Amino acid sequence: MVSSTSTTHEDATAESRSPHSACRTSLSDSDALANKVVVVVGGTGGIGRALADALVARQCCVVIASRNAPQGTSESGTWNCEHVVCDVRESDTVAAAFNLVMERHERIDIVVNCAGIGRSASSRNWVEPIMTLSDDDWQEVSDTNLRGMFLIARAAAIRMIPQGSGQIVNISSARGAIRGLPFASAYCATKMATKAMFESLAEELARFGIRVWSLLPDAVATELIADTTLGKRGMIDAAKLGALIADLLAFPADAALNDLLVAPFVPTNAAVGGIL
Repeated sequence: MVSSTSTTHEDATAESRSPHSACRTSLSDSDALANKVVVVVGGTGGIGRALADALVARQCCVVIASRNAPQGTSESGTWNCEHVVCDVRESDTVAAAFNLVMERHERIDIVVNCAGIGRSASSRNWVEPIMTLSDDDWQEVSDTNLRGMFLIARAAAIRMIPQGSGQIVNISSARGAIRGLPFASAYCATKMATKAMFESLAEELARFGIRVWSLLPDAVATELIADTTLGKRGMIDAAKLGALIADLLAFPADAALNDLLVAPFVPTNAAVGGIL
């Protein structure tokens, strides 16, 4: 759902349009993102990397926060994309990463958290019924998806409140955050919890000029699901989703974004239909 207190948006003249004008939605203005400092958490691949590419193309100053530096970035930012070390499960490293970004740029305009896992490292390649789901497996998913989202949101809010503006975005899941799925109790529990957390933070931080919202993408064409049954039913192109997120980030400050669900369109006469 997208709601806005203002539905008017002056169209730029032909002379002033940017090269990205053809990609604009009716409400977004990609020029509004120019020179914004954006932290993409978990931007080493998949949705995060696609978003980072889209933001760089829109002249943002992009900082990827992750445990390992993605290929094509460097500490000096020679790829127009910087990197800071950040383990979302650890409060100290999250704080240190955000402090470093503030030291470099003196502000943080947008934070998008794409970091998340479906299962623990030990069981990532097969489904895990509740009877054999270990304490450690549950904790690993919870620490990454739920605790990590809390730590990132808190760090972002602390730095955005003094500047009186900002956006904090939770990249969630159309499947895990909408209803429980078999063999994914830990994943669904954390995705539903982070969705509720961000609904709360949206109300809490609005008075400081900070827009907080969640995006719920369905199957996205990444290595994680490329060869799965889910992927074969239809996938969203990661680059196009990254561009869409960038467009949403460029919405006017008086537009509220609430739990947006994005899914591949499957014709009704297809052999397999529906997203959930």
